[in-house]
Amino acid sequence: MKKAIFLFLVVIAGYFIFTGQSIDDRKWSVDPRMTQIIPSDYYGKLPLVQNIVPQNDKPRVYYTPIGTVLVNPNMRVHPTTLTTQSEVPITRHPTNPLILFASSNAARLVGGTWISEGCYVSTDGGLTWGGSDTTFTTPYTGHGGDPAPAITNNGYFFQSFLGYPTSGMFTAYSTNNGTNWSSITTLASGSQDKNHTFVNDVSTSPYFGRVYVIWSLFTASSPNCVVSYSSNNGTSWSPYASVNTSASGHYTQGVNGATMPNGDAVVCWQSPMSGSPYTGQFVGFSKSTDGGVTWNTNNNIYTCNGIRGNLFATNIRVNDFPWMSIDRTGGPRNGWIYIVTAEKNLAPAGSDADIVMHKSTDGGATWSAGIRVNQDALNNGKYQYMPAVRVDEYGGVNVVYYDSRNSAANTNAEVFVSRSIDGGSTFTDILVSDHSFAPAPIPGLAGGYQGDYIGITSGNNKIYPYWADNSSGMYMPG
Repeated sequence: MKKAIFLFLVVIAGYFIFTGQSIDDRKWSVDPRMTQIIPSDYYGKLPLVQNIVPQNDKPRVYYTPIGTVLVNPNMRVHPTTLTTQSEVPITRHPTNPLILFASSNAARLVGGTWISEGCYVSTDGGLTWGGSDTTFTTPYTGHGGDPAPAITNNGYFFQSFLGYPTSGMFTAYSTNNGTNWSSITTLASGSQDKNHTFVNDVSTSPYFGRVYVIWSLFTASSPNCVVSYSSNNGTSWSPYASVNTSASGHYTQGVNGATMPNGDAVVCWQSPMSGSPYTGQFVGFSKSTDGGVTWNTNNNIYTCNGIRGNLFATNIRVNDFPWMSIDRTGGPRNGWIYIVTAEKNLAPAGSDADIVMHKSTDGGATWSAGIRVNQDALNNGKYQYMPAVRVDEYGGVNVVYYDSRNSAANTNAEVFVSRSIDGGSTFTDILVSDHSFAPAPIPGLAGGYQGDYIGITSGNNKIYPYWADNSSGMYMPG
C-alpha cells in the first residue's frame, strides 16, 4: 500500500508530507578557487521595509504516481529585517524527530558589520521555532558563517563554523537545545572552507557518539579534506588529519560526511580544476572503519562536469558541491549511498544545469552511472542547482533544489523536491515552494552570492526541505 508523505516546508523554508559595510575580505569572497568571480564592490544597505509576499495558508495536495503528497504552507523560521540569512543546513535529533536544529549564514550589514551562524530550534516537529541569528558561544564574536549543525543521541547540539575577521575552523556545543553554548574550540587556524559536521549515532558501533568535523584545508597549496573528531561530547578534539591527498591538477572542496548503518564514517567531495574556470570534474569518496583514524580513499569514483560559474542575468554564482545521504532503514536497500551534484554537458545532464545522482549498492566500492533527478524536458534551457539529498525513514530518496523551469524568461526560481521510492531509479518532481523569487546577489557580500547550499531532513512521516529566498525583500528562510 502506498503511504501518504507529508512535506513540511520550512523555508527559511517548509515541510511536506506525502499522504553597511562590505565583508568581502572573507576568504570565500576573495579566493578564486571558492568563487571564481571577482568580489562585489557594491556596498548597498539592506531594505528596512520588507515587501512581504503573501503565503498560502492551506496545504496543497498533489496526486502523483508514487502516492498522495500534502505540501504544507511555507513558513519563515526566524523572520528579521536586519539580517540576511543564506546557506541553510538543517538536521534533526537522531532519536527524537520532534527536535530540529536549523542554521544559516547570518550577516548583518546595517548598523555595523556582523556575521554569525543562526541557531533556530523547533521542539514540536517544525510547527513553531525559536532561536537567534547567532550561536551564543563564549565569546560570541569572531564567527564567520559556513554553519554546520549536528545533534548527538544524548541531545548535544554541535555547530562548526568559519571565523571572521580571524580566519580558522571552530566548533562549539550546547547541552540545552541551543540556549547556551560552550566556549569555542579552534580546530585549525588560517584560511579554511566549507565544513560539515556529522555524528556516529549507531549504538552498536565502538565509536558511538563520536562527532566529526570535516573541511577543506585552504591553508594547503592544494587544499584537501581534513577531519577532526571528539569522543567526549566536544570537551576535546583530535588534531586535524588528512582524509585524502588531492588529485594532481585539482583540489578538494564541498566536503560532505555521513555514517553508515554499521557506524563506518564516509566522506565525499568535489574535485575542481586548480585553475580557471575551476570546474568540478570528478567526485571523491573515503571511508573509515576505525572511527576516523585512517581512511580508505578513492579520489575519483565517477566523472562529472560541474556547473561552477554564474546563472541568471543577475550572475548568481553557483557551484557543483556534492551532497550525500545513506539508506539506514534496515530494509532491502540498507546501506545504499546516494550522492547528488549539479552538472551540465555530460549525460545524463543536458546543456543546462541539471541535478544528477550516482549511487552505490556495495558500501562505496562501485558506483552507478548518472541518473537525472529533475524530470523537466532535457535541454530546455532551465536551471536546476544547489541540491541536497535525504533518505527518509521509509527509504524514500528526496532531493531538494532551486529550479527555474516555470519562469519563461529564466528570471525567477522556485524550489522542487524530487522523490524516488525505487532506490533512485526513477523520480517524481514536487513543487514545494508556494511562491517564486528573483535570484539576486545579497548586497555587500561576495559578487553573485545567494548562498552556496540549502538543506533537507526528515522525521515524523515528514520531509523538511529548507531553503532561503529574497521574496520578502531580503534573503531569509521563507
